[in-house]
Amino acid sequence: MKKNLLLSFFLLLLIPSVVMAQQEVSGKVTSSDDGAPLPGVNVVVKGTTQGTVTDIDGNYRITVPNGNVTLVYSFIGLATQEIPLNNRTQLDIQMATDTKQLSEVIVTAAGIEREQRSLGYSVQEVDGEALSQKSTNNVFESLQGKVAGLTINQNSGAPGGGATILIRGATSLAGNSRNSPLIVVDGIPIDNDFVRGDVGSGSAEVFGSGSIGGSRGFDINPEDIAEITVLKGPAAAALYGIRAANGAIVITTKRPSGLQGTSVAVTSSFNVSRVNILPNYQNDYGQGLSFRHHSPFSSNSWGRPFGAIPNDSITDHNGNRVAYVNYPDNVRDFFNDGYLWNNNIEFSGSNGASGFIVSVGRTDQSGIIPESDLNRTNIRLAGTTEFLGKVLLSGSFQYINTQILGSPQGNNGSSVFFLLPSIPRSYDLNGRPYLNPDGTQNWYSSTDHPLWSAKNNPATNEVDRFLGNIKLGYDFTDWLSLSYQFGFDVNGENRKEVYARGSSRFNDGLIIQDELTFRLYESTLLLSANKDLNEDFNLSVTLGHNLNSTKRDRFIVQGAGITTPGINNILNTETVTVDPRNGVWSNRRLMGVFADVTLGYKDWAYLNVTGRNDWSSTLPLANNSFFYPSISGTLIFTDALGITSDFLSFGKIKAAYATVGNDATPFLTTTTYVVPSLGNNTGSINFPFQGTAAFTQSNILGNDNLKPEETSSIEFGLTLGLLNNRFNVDLTYYDQETKDQILFLQLPVSTGYTSYVTNAGSITNKGFEAVLSGQILQNGPVRWEAIVNFSRNRNKVNELAEGLDATFLSGFTGAESSAVVGEPLGVFRGSPYARDPETGELLVLGTGVNRGQLFNSTEFSVIGDPNPDWNASLINKLSWKGIRLGFQFDIQKGGDIWSNTIGFAGGLGSLEETGVDREDPRVIPGVLVDASGDFILDDAGNKIANNIQVDAQTYWRSVNGAFFEGSIFDASYVRLREITLGYSLPSAILSNTPFKTFDVSLSARNLWTYAPNLGGHIDPEVANAPGALARGLEWNSSPGLVNYGINLKFTF
Repeated sequence: MKKNLLLSFFLLLLIPSVVMAQQEVSGKVTSSDDGAPLPGVNVVVKGTTQGTVTDIDGNYRITVPNGNVTLVYSFIGLATQEIPLNNRTQLDIQMATDTKQLSEVIVTAAGIEREQRSLGYSVQEVDGEALSQKSTNNVFESLQGKVAGLTINQNSGAPGGGATILIRGATSLAGNSRNSPLIVVDGIPIDNDFVRGDVGSGSAEVFGSGSIGGSRGFDINPEDIAEITVLKGPAAAALYGIRAANGAIVITTKRPSGLQGTSVAVTSSFNVSRVNILPNYQNDYGQGLSFRHHSPFSSNSWGRPFGAIPNDSITDHNGNRVAYVNYPDNVRDFFNDGYLWNNNIEFSGSNGASGFIVSVGRTDQSGIIPESDLNRTNIRLAGTTEFLGKVLLSGSFQYINTQILGSPQGNNGSSVFFLLPSIPRSYDLNGRPYLNPDGTQNWYSSTDHPLWSAKNNPATNEVDRFLGNIKLGYDFTDWLSLSYQFGFDVNGENRKEVYARGSSRFNDGLIIQDELTFRLYESTLLLSANKDLNEDFNLSVTLGHNLNSTKRDRFIVQGAGITTPGINNILNTETVTVDPRNGVWSNRRLMGVFADVTLGYKDWAYLNVTGRNDWSSTLPLANNSFFYPSISGTLIFTDALGITSDFLSFGKIKAAYATVGNDATPFLTTTTYVVPSLGNNTGSINFPFQGTAAFTQSNILGNDNLKPEETSSIEFGLTLGLLNNRFNVDLTYYDQETKDQILFLQLPVSTGYTSYVTNAGSITNKGFEAVLSGQILQNGPVRWEAIVNFSRNRNKVNELAEGLDATFLSGFTGAESSAVVGEPLGVFRGSPYARDPETGELLVLGTGVNRGQLFNSTEFSVIGDPNPDWNASLINKLSWKGIRLGFQFDIQKGGDIWSNTIGFAGGLGSLEETGVDREDPRVIPGVLVDASGDFILDDAGNKIANNIQVDAQTYWRSVNGAFFEGSIFDASYVRLREITLGYSLPSAILSNTPFKTFDVSLSARNLWTYAPNLGGHIDPEVANAPGALARGLEWNSSPGLVNYGINLKFTF
């Protein structure tokens, strides 16, 4: 019954009457400076959100409900004008430069709207048009490079690949998700976590997309977005409390316009995806070792040169004679061309008081990896209605269905990429059948053949997701209002992973079914007052109450031993067991009360104070209540001092201080019970066993005195408008510290536990951000606008627990991401080259069977830092008479990457540089030491420079493959992130057609990349380890993509 009432309510919202009298108004907008026509000016009926824009000749045509409305004309850098229509049908105006810039309204924390000029902290907006039709179906991928201080790294080029999102660096050691910003859609925080789906220890693949880590924010349709506001620091996001310790990304979706009538908007795009960067290979030497031995079961390419074997044939791993020739494209030809279709249709209508939007979006993608694809359906309904002149009722509802097909990736023998980047140069991967006549794999290695794994080890993922909210507002007076909003995010996810019989990882076959459900409910009550106290002072006060409840459940079943190959049903397995992680669930309830008070003086000075008190169910009763304040101030000194210079048009200084927190994940305050698995080298017993259930105490000791992490931040900023606000500068410096880190520390096994959880440690992030924007050229119909984003962040681990200097965060054996006291967070630790402490020269063995090779030190130390020195982007928009060109360059300076692809393929002799002068001996530069690492001295007591010659195979295996430092590379890059060329048909052409607007464009993404320190071997942004605490770790990852697209958009 409740469901039927709710459905009926939405139908009432979404089907308002739209039959009223209308009239059409036309006109022309020109510049008051030179009389030139102004294209792209927004013309909107006041009180609505829909209108039209002027064409390339400055002309516009708009339908209005009656002749008594007011038209609002606006454009960036020009003064907004509001002109009563007074029953006219022709209205021409001139627009002048805005002398009071930065007055637009920004949606801040808790949905509170404030003028940007009054903000004492850093925020940045991105219009929805900048995110749509960008040769991608991922809104966060479209957001890359568009906001200073926001970093977004894709974890995989596979369909549905996840992303790591950070604002101003990582702050927490408690896990990757604890460093992600809060994602808010229409005032409701949504789930953006990705639950790992690893099977067994050390695996790196997950279900479906095959990416390592992901983000459910991918479900959002970019075509539904009106704008995104990024709240960068604790001061900006303080009203969200503990959920926004890392800032917030506030997404506002499209709303009904209020303009009388109906309209239909259609967007369609088709994109082709190709592999962006693959290693550069040598193609002169084939499979084998030591330049003479052919080894049919080896991955090495240290064999004989092509043409040096009689009859150019060899015996392969099956005993057959095959051609010994090079296959230059044997890796590239493994990949397909990918295809991406995005289609969206939007219906909207209004009668002025009520309005609705219905949109349906569909994404169909086939990936570059064989047997990989994605299908996503988005259905969205939104409605508003106003009655009694005081009550506003609005709501929206979304249904998303996402289906992904992928295959295993990462560090295991069934991964399609485990050996692919380094297969021998003489192996015809695509020309040889991957199956033997008996159905077994035709492959030289004990790992899975990449094509066999892609076709026989499917991983599927299907998500059904429901997002919705309803909001009721009441205006008591023109300065006092009350609103209540309720929202939800409910999703169910079904994962299925299959390892076929005969696979490397599970020879008898294995099927895993994993079901996850997530439910989030959010309730917010706001009482808002905004009143002029007198001619000088204005007071704005908002009081609020917030309740957030989340619940996550997981149910996993495994079926071992596939009975009949090809039937991937868990009932077709010999043994079905409940996974030890089965029944993992977590509930959290968070309640908060908050206040936001802003005092304005003469519209040029503002003081804002906020406070929020949260109560969290994941903390002990004694520590579950915590208060977080913030204070910010703004002084617009150009207005305060009466500066009217054309050069300095606007000037603002700002400062802010805030503290926010981060509570614990559920069940850390007590020692829990888990399902045991008992066994030894001969076998194991998993419970439930023969109908008997069992539980044992967890090996992690809980802490009933746990406290929330606390982040305190201070920031200062300067905003300038120059040359009549034609150019704008926004500079921000910030300094923040996160203390009382939630850490897991080791315990002696004799205690009965392996680790315990506690509060300890401190991390600081200090940085500088700059946003420069302006109109480079404005001459009649010719316009050139540019934006430069720059950010520099320095983080440091100040302390950990007492007696602890370093702790493991993520990574692989011998190469790990760590927190080390005195170092940036996430530095790489591993085996370094041994060096002369005085000169830094390499130490080379001068004795023994390995003479001439690098001395193998047992040291384990910091060998790299993945944190970049700085990031920047340059965004350009050029237009001329309906033709527009946009392009964006992204730049990263510094930041190391640990690449197993380069290290492994180099040591195996596959990379291009290993083939140069291969048959010539070479010398590793350095000084000689003996087997104990002591210097070998000449008769005069001097160190001896190495002059021992080794062959190329020995050289590259020693330099590239034996030490993890040899796989550390500077990942600096310059990338042409996106480019778009489009044309909008003028209204004169469309006047006799059913179309109101018609736009066509060509787009490309990641078209060019310059990464000089990576040898052209890998994409500098693709690292498949998940999250902020594993940044820069790359293990034979899926390559990135270059995308080419054509886009159509029209309305009628």
